Amino acid sequence: MTFSSSANYFLSILNFLEERGASTCDALAAIGLDDFDLSVHGRGDQDNNQQRVSFDHYDQLLRYAESQLEQPLFGFDLGKDIKSADFGVLGYLIESSSNLTAAISSLLKYDQLVANIGHAEFVNEGKFSRIYWQPHQACSRQVILRNFTAWVAIARQLLGTGLAPAKVSLTNNWSLQEQEELSDWFACPITFGAKKNYIEFSSAYLKLNINSANPMLYASLEKLSEQQLAQFQQHNGLTERIQTLLISKVELFDCQIHDIAQLFHISVRQLQRKLKAEGTSFVKLVDQERQRRAQQLIGRESIGTIASKCGFSEQSSFNKAFARWYQCSPSEYIQRTKQSN
Repeated sequence: MTFSSSANYFLSILNFLEERGASTCDALAAIGLDDFDLSVHGRGDQDNNQQRVSFDHYDQLLRYAESQLEQPLFGFDLGKDIKSADFGVLGYLIESSSNLTAAISSLLKYDQLVANIGHAEFVNEGKFSRIYWQPHQACSRQVILRNFTAWVAIARQLLGTGLAPAKVSLTNNWSLQEQEELSDWFACPITFGAKKNYIEFSSAYLKLNINSANPMLYASLEKLSEQQLAQFQQHNGLTERIQTLLISKVELFDCQIHDIAQLFHISVRQLQRKLKAEGTSFVKLVDQERQRRAQQLIGRESIGTIASKCGFSEQSSFNKAFARWYQCSPSEYIQRTKQSN
């Protein structure tokens, strides 16, 4: 599957670099995007949601910026600088939402228009709520840091500067000085080197009204977002649409081909033919998603938990699949990874 960022979101990094005296041409050359035409992309141009930049190039640009500016917290500073225009149509949709609940709903539904580089999940646990976000592939810690900082920065812009999460959890590690700087700005405890990335906040925030709410504008932008999402998914083809669907599932149990076919309003036979024409099959796509999850979770969760999240009812079945993917057992894989690090 092709993971990518909208041109708007990518351009915001280049603009941030340029404001700090770095050459955008040098940055693009450093990541192998010399042919990226800056003249046809304007910041805030809604059409830029239709122009995409690969996740690899997006990630490489953040790595380059961290190194070039000698700024370990580059993603943090970039996230604090977030503007609605950086999100394209989604930014203005969130801005015109009635309250935080509606804003989060829009974010989760249309986030891939900005960047389909990770999976977001909202969980209401009563007194507190959480938004989890995990990248679809291994990436720079700046990718994760920018994401979470931008979310809080946007929330403060819309709801008030005094807004603070109850807790933040990040999978990456930082120096003590960097940890203090992050904790001061987020104004809450942060767990570093955690198993999952998430932000936790009081569920009471969900009812907070947004000052810039505009019901008529929201309805218009939601319709436009639906159109853009349909175009994006259609452009991706059936294979990538099914991959996106599989990624969005918390667990892969009972993931049956006839259920997927119904979602796309086609018969099982039609779905099989279309996938075959695209050089794949439903069984292969499920297997690939299981492997992707296993690689992402191995060493962070217990093997039994990973097996369950990958859709295996028995750990022994997961072990066999893992051996087929990596020619070793899960425990051997973990040991090799520790040795290589």
